[in-house]
Amino acid sequence: WLDLTRVFGLNLTRLDVRQDATRYREVMTELLRATGRCDDFASLPEPQRQAMLVETMGLVEPFDQERLSLLAKETVSLFRMLRQAFERFGPNCIGGHISSMTRWSSDLLTVLWLWRRACTEPRAGTMAAAGSAPVYALRIIPLFEKIGDLKSAPDVMSNILDQSVYAEHLQAQDNRQIVMVGYSDS
Repeated sequence: WLDLTRVFGLNLTRLDVRQDATRYREVMTELLRATGRCDDFASLPEPQRQAMLVETMGLVEPFDQERLSLLAKETVSLFRMLRQAFERFGPNCIGGHISSMTRWSSDLLTVLWLWRRACTEPRAGTMAAAGSAPVYALRIIPLFEKIGDLKSAPDVMSNILDQSVYAEHLQAQDNRQIVMVGYSDS
């Protein structure tokens, strides 16, 4: 290890985070139900899912975390940990948050919703002010994999870029959007 460090130097790399968009729809359904906002987010038509996410973006409504499923608890904890990493190491410690199996614009808005919530909620056990994390720093990366999703990707991206809350998020990243293309159906 020391020899490698002497030869190549000590370099760190960015960590990418990846989760299936379907899992985040499940989590959003549970969180919005827990806050009393919506009984079944996942079953809403896409335009209503987008509207619900935009309407509640950045709101920190209380919910009993102990009553959440393991997936929801882990997801909330993940975004809190990402916030702490950004606060401690800066925005370049995370390469991006990949939303695999992206199908709809709401899949990307969900990641943004979870990130904004983590950035606006007060940190437990500290006097740190809410909003101290760089709310525009998280790179949200759609991963289109299935044939139908690949075909609809231009429409999904056009739609998400028309969402003012997402456009504002991208503007703080020099209007750069990474898009991943996979081929799970091959």
